[in-house]
Amino acid sequence: MRIMHISRAAETLRWFMIPTFKAQQAMGHYVCICTSEEVDECIERDSLTDAQFLRSQGFDVFTHGLKRSLNPFGMIKAVLKIRSILRKHHIEAVICHNPLGAIMGRLAAFLARTPRVIYFAHGLSCAPHQSRLSWTIKYAIEKGLGQITDAILVMNNYDENLGKTRKIVRNAAKILRIPGMGVDLKKYSQEADINNRLSVCREQNFEPNAKLVIFVGRLIEEKGGGIFVASAVEVAQKHSDVNFLMAGQGPLYGVLKAKIEKEGLAARIKLLGWVQDVAKYVKAADIFVLPTYYIEGLPVSILEAMSCGKACIVTQHRGCEDAIEDVVSGFCVPVKNVGAVVEKLDLLLDNNKLRLDMGRQARKRVEEVFALDKCTAIIVQKLEQALK
Repeated sequence: MRIMHISRAAETLRWFMIPTFKAQQAMGHYVCICTSEEVDECIERDSLTDAQFLRSQGFDVFTHGLKRSLNPFGMIKAVLKIRSILRKHHIEAVICHNPLGAIMGRLAAFLARTPRVIYFAHGLSCAPHQSRLSWTIKYAIEKGLGQITDAILVMNNYDENLGKTRKIVRNAAKILRIPGMGVDLKKYSQEADINNRLSVCREQNFEPNAKLVIFVGRLIEEKGGGIFVASAVEVAQKHSDVNFLMAGQGPLYGVLKAKIEKEGLAARIKLLGWVQDVAKYVKAADIFVLPTYYIEGLPVSILEAMSCGKACIVTQHRGCEDAIEDVVSGFCVPVKNVGAVVEKLDLLLDNNKLRLDMGRQARKRVEEVFALDKCTAIIVQKLEQALK
């Protein structure tokens, strides 16, 4: 079958979808990609853009030209461009990723009369913790496009329940559940590497015996970077033996840096920016914190920290609650609640046994549910079910 994966930008496809693409090729499918050549200015790269990297892996990559914008004229132009590509290359099935890519891809496939249309939902846009008006508009869009969609892959309880009870697609049986994108257990290993930790501490001028708390994520409000910094400031005032790292780039970088400097904690709360080898820093840490309420389906950064055997503090938000077993492999705290994050950090910092036990349970859960090979096999199997 001739399959095209469509996404607004190539970042998600590059970092998470290549194992699935290669598995589909191994099954005899022709797999190509339609995305944007646009480069995310928040990510530093040595050479190749995401689209170029996908080409280097042997995939045909076509471009629709859409920028990171909701300009309606640009979207219409992109839809018509995708329709033309679908027709020209005789595509038999489209698999759409991310909200904007899913809108454009499904409309283009409908206009091109592509036989099979699948939405790979890395998080339905009508997510919790947004305004009622925003949720209602996004739900109406998801519901409308669901009527021209043959199947939707979801990766958390919230999206699965919403899709089935609100009948986002014509047949509730076409809401197919996957566990998430998975994590490489070897790259993100739980084995303690004292040399790695010492290297990170020397690099950041930290005392090696001090405890280390890490945040990994894009520096936007919804990812909770501001909540992490506010929590870190409170904890740092009570615990002189704790330091903090933030791995990620984004529009809040300057704001967070200014707040940290204003509090006089620039030596203890370090902003790393975008880093290529995030595993190095996660392995060196003692605790992982992600106070997110972003619209993603299941944050991979949580799985990576769990795989490294770290106790995690996350929010009571879709995807996070699917990854973490509350009070077993970590803590789930209310959204936008600095006090709750501080309380759980204090508890884990003061109780080494609890922290280590939670880390072991986190690694065990990843091995059982979120190993990359297991997740890829389930994703491919569900896609085959949808394609048939």
